[in-house]
Formats: sequence, structure tokens, C-alpha cells
Amino acid sequence: MTHSVGGPGYGRWAALLHKQERALAAAAMHDYGKSLHFARSARHDLAALSGLLSSAARQLNAKLECFEDAPLAVDWFVWAALVVAVVAFVAVQGTAAVAPWWKLRVAKQF
Repeated sequence: MTHSVGGPGYGRWAALLHKQERALAAAAMHDYGKSLHFARSARHDLAALSGLLSSAARQLNAKLECFEDAPLAVDWFVWAALVVAVVAFVAVQGTAAVAPWWKLRVAKQF
């Protein structure tokens, strides 16, 4: 892609990928001089991309704005009420109400 289509990063990225493919193809054909040339050229594109990304990162601003307080989490209220209800049920009914659950047996599968 050109600079006008997707910005300078896309062109550098496409060039980097192309040069890596060419370096791999040259190394496969045992042309190590050409492979080294494309690898070093790809390293130059990688350095340019790294500089481009770091300059873009320096321009970012992080800002957190809270417009209202977060609602109170009622999840623990619900769980506490449930635990109190179960304890009260067992205290009133005794262990006879929950005894069948404790004596549950699992059949052998093998």
C-alpha cells in the first residue's frame, strides 16, 4: 500500500513482509549474499516501523473520567442472605431435612 492509502505504517509493513519472503526464497536457493541483503533491508524497515510506533505512542494521552459513582455491589448481600437462610433452615428443621443429601451414593460406572 502507498502512503496515501493506508499511512506510512502499512507501506513499511508490506515492504517488511516482502523482504522477509525474498530473503527466505534466496536462502532456499543457496544465494546467501542476496538473502543477507534482503534480511538487512528488512531490519531497516523494522527499525523504521519501531520508530513510527514509538512516536505514535508518545502522542497518546490516557484520561479516565468517572461521571457517577459505581453502583453498590449487591452480590455479596444476596449470598449472605442465602447463607443465613440455609443456616436458619437447618437450625429449625434439624439435620433430618438435609440428611438424604449427605447419604447420596454414586453408582459404579465400571
